[in-house]
Amino acid sequence: MLTPIELQPLPTSAAIAARQASSLGARANALGLEGAKDEALDAMLAVSPTDPPSERKRLRLLYRQVYSSVELRDLIARSFSKLGLEE
Repeated sequence: MLTPIELQPLPTSAAIAARQASSLGARANALGLEGAKDEALDAMLAVSPTDPPSERKRLRLLYRQVYSSVELRDLIARSFSKLGLEE
């Protein structure tokens, strides 16, 4: 059995967090919940060798090299659930 990935939320203002949750909810409504989850996984793994060094690139490489797609999909499902985006 896989141990769920637990990531602490990035520090942000309540206004930014609310905008991000609203945007994610709109994407889930437009694409359907599974489509939004697929898009989230693609975004987590989207990295290319030509991307400049950044924390985002480092995290994406970590996701790609360390975690399985099953673990990442579970993280995404739990994140959506915490935001109230469930079927």
